[in-house]
Amino acid sequence: MRNILQLLYWLVLLQGCVTVREQNLTYLNNRTIGTSSLLRTDGYFFSNYRHISDSVTDKSILGFFIFQNGIIKGTANSIYETHERFLASEGGNSEIARNDKTNWGCYIISHDTIKIQRLTITQTSLLGGAIDVIEHRGKILNDTTIYLFETLIKKKRLKADQVYTLRKYSSKPDSTNWLLDNEK
Repeated sequence: MRNILQLLYWLVLLQGCVTVREQNLTYLNNRTIGTSSLLRTDGYFFSNYRHISDSVTDKSILGFFIFQNGIIKGTANSIYETHERFLASEGGNSEIARNDKTNWGCYIISHDTIKIQRLTITQTSLLGGAIDVIEHRGKILNDTTIYLFETLIKKKRLKADQVYTLRKYSSKPDSTNWLLDNEK
């Protein structure tokens, strides 16, 4: 019994030490609403995965949904083996997916440039962690194609080289999430 009490004491103590530093999405209040003339939103954007240092493209994909309200769902860097796995993970409306802060983001469009912001976990440990803003920058090539060429995280610029193409999908998830809930 004494050992159990000591274990509970240490767990409570450690829980109190755990901190998560969280950044804000600065584009949230300026996100682009009503993108119909620039980007189609009747599906999801995907790219065949190719690591920047590899010349070989495997069959895995990256993907995200874009919504008319300036919100995106999907991480633009989570790798899925197939379109079906992507849709099973990102295409649903589960409570877990709805409340996962790293699963959502927002975007702004200026002329033919798109900037996507989302939260990502950059550091974890037993004593804390950090959720930071990651930003993807790209060019809108046409209403069904986006070229992401740069990623910024913690003031580091990383080269990106991914072309995302729209794939029609009629059963898009609901874009209501913690980002919009917090605006009320």
